Parts: sequence; structure tokens; C-alpha cells
Amino acid sequence: MLKVHFIKTAQEKQNLFTAVASHKSTWVVADVQSRSFLQNQLLSQNPLIEESSVMIANELWKELLFISDPEYRLISEDLARSLVWEWVRPRQLPWARTAASSSADIAADGATRAHSRASGQFCFA
Repeated sequence: MLKVHFIKTAQEKQNLFTAVASHKSTWVVADVQSRSFLQNQLLSQNPLIEESSVMIANELWKELLFISDPEYRLISEDLARSLVWEWVRPRQLPWARTAASSSADIAADGATRAHSRASGQFCFA
């Protein structure tokens, strides 16, 4: 069961750590610093903790994706661009003569190009 706790103070955080059975829980945190802090807290209470007892959110999503279908793999944006370019190049499409020209065709002005990068859409720049 998933339980979400919104913590406002350090005391609330400490109370939550001591109240929850660490050997039966997986903690999902936002970043490496939070993971290290929580792992140290758990190790101060127990001599051993499971590797999956504290996970960064993106690690959890990767694991859940793998569990749901082991054939799926997450790849970086740079690798995705490279793979798409390797697929597009042999087709000699008029808008895809070079990586730079495809970017110019897809995003006619700099503002649109910057927006597409910020929103996570792939472009061949």
C-alpha cells in the first residue's frame, strides 16, 4: 500500500522515521541527499538494511517499468536522438538532410526551438 506523508518540520520527519517499521517499508525520496540521510537514519536503528529500502523516485519508476514488462528499457535523451537520427538518415527525407536542418524545419524560430527542448520533446539539434 502506498502512503504519502507531507512533512513540514524536522521533528515530524524524526517521528515518522521512528514510527514506521523500516524492515517492512520502502521509502521513496526526491534526491541522493535525502536517500543518504534516510539510509544513515535507518542504519543507526538496524545493523543492516535492504538495498531497496530507500529509493529515489526515478529509480522506483524504472523498477516498476521493468517489473511490468522486462523488454522495455529507458534510455537517455541523447541516445534517443542518436537512434532516431540513425533511423531517419538512410531514408533521405528532404527535411532531414542534416541534424541542424531538421531542427530548423521542425522549429522555425528560436523561441519555438527552446520551448520544445524545455518541454522534453525530441528535436534533432
